[in-house]
Amino acid sequence: MTNKEPVEIDSATGKTITLPPTEKPKRYRTPLDTVGNVRKEMAKIYRESRSGLLDTQDLTKLTYCLNIISKTIESSDLEQRIKKLEIEEQNKKYKHKDFNEFYEDLKEDLSPDDLRQEIIKRGLPVLDLED
Repeated sequence: MTNKEPVEIDSATGKTITLPPTEKPKRYRTPLDTVGNVRKEMAKIYRESRSGLLDTQDLTKLTYCLNIISKTIESSDLEQRIKKLEIEEQNKKYKHKDFNEFYEDLKEDLSPDDLRQEIIKRGLPVLDLED
C-alpha cells in the first residue's frame, strides 16, 4: 500500500519521517461576469498591493488580465445588444397583418429554405412555397 502523506528519509539513519500534510492552495472564486465585479476585484488587488500583501509586479500582471476580461465582457454585451436591435429592426420590417404581403416581402429577400425557416419561426402555417 502506498503512503499518501509526504515523507522525508533521514540520511543518517535511513528512517522515514512523516511530514505534516501540505495544504492545497485555496481556490479563489470571485465572479468576474460583469464589469462591476471586475472593477471590485481590481480595487481589491490594488488595496492588497498598497498594504504590502501583493507585489507590484503581480499587481501589474493581474490588472492586465482583469482589463482583458473587462473588455471581453463589454464586447460581448455590445454584441448581444446589436444582435437584439437587428432582430427588432427585422421584426419591424416584416411585421404585416396580411400574410400575403408578409410572404411577398420575405420572398424577395430570402432563399426558399430561409423563407420556410422564417415562417416556421413566426409560427405561421407552412405551405408549399414554390412559385
